[in-house]
Amino acid sequence: QLSHPHPAVRREVVKSLGKIGGPKAHRLLISALEHEDEEVKRLAIRILGQAASREAMRFATPQMLQIISQKNPFGRKNALFKEVITVLGSLRAAVAVPQLEQLLKRRAWFARAKNDELSVRAARALGQIGTERAVEIVREGARDRRRVVRMVCEQTIKSVRAASEG
Repeated sequence: QLSHPHPAVRREVVKSLGKIGGPKAHRLLISALEHEDEEVKRLAIRILGQAASREAMRFATPQMLQIISQKNPFGRKNALFKEVITVLGSLRAAVAVPQLEQLLKRRAWFARAKNDELSVRAARALGQIGTERAVEIVREGARDRRRVVRMVCEQTIKSVRAASEG
């Protein structure tokens, strides 16, 4: 019951759908990505990412891209943005490279720590995706003025290099 008035019940429904698995449960989890409760969305994204079902991700990825394309990633939805970035990286969703590039290169006057955290997650996700373009973007990030972003990009490049050699 995703329409239940109690948030804890809605979260338990999403967790149960994850345990059930299968196409029907995945369709319901995908529909949960449009729910107004941010925690329900976050749980659904995490569970879909863990399931890594090709069919589920084919339908869920456009919704996740829509989430990270929103204007303000620093407000209430910051945790949701972080979850989406992590899942897109773990799924090696090459279609997300342009949005992840924007997040990596994004500058902010306010909420700098949150911005840097999103940039760091974007760099790691791009490294996991591992396409030629994704790695090129991470190399560009290794020249960023922000020390933490530069360091994570350098670390990510080393990881990608080690994975390709080993």
